[in-house]
This record gives sequence, C-alpha cells and structure tokens, in this order.
Amino acid sequence: MDLGLKTDLRKAAKILKGAYDPDYRPCVVAKVLGVTIMLYSNGKILVIGIKDISRIGTIIKFVIKNLSL
Repeated sequence: MDLGLKTDLRKAAKILKGAYDPDYRPCVVAKVLGVTIMLYSNGKILVIGIKDISRIGTIIKFVIKNLSL
C-alpha cells in the first residue's frame, strides 16, 4: 500500500519506536497496534500479521497520524 508520504526513516523509526538499520534493511520495522509494519522511504508500507482485514484502515490512519506531526 502507498501512503503517499515521503518519509525520513530515521525520524519515523523514532516516532514509531521501531528499528531502522540501512545496512540491514531499507525500511523501518515497527510493531503498531498488534501488527508489524515495514515502512519504506517512498511511502510504501507492508503490514504483516493482520488477522482481520477490516483493521487495515485503523492501522494506516494510526501510522499517517503519527508521521504527519
């Protein structure tokens, strides 16, 4: 999914309390609302471990709200 946000990954990792190591992986990995997300600098996001697809909107809104500060 594309959030439409260009993202500073170091800042995003700090905000989302995630991990960012550009030597290991080109994205932020964070636990958000019980799922794991992988957020890339181009605004793409991968949601892993979601059990109910109806929660996707809540998760995406949470990420956008927190990164748009």
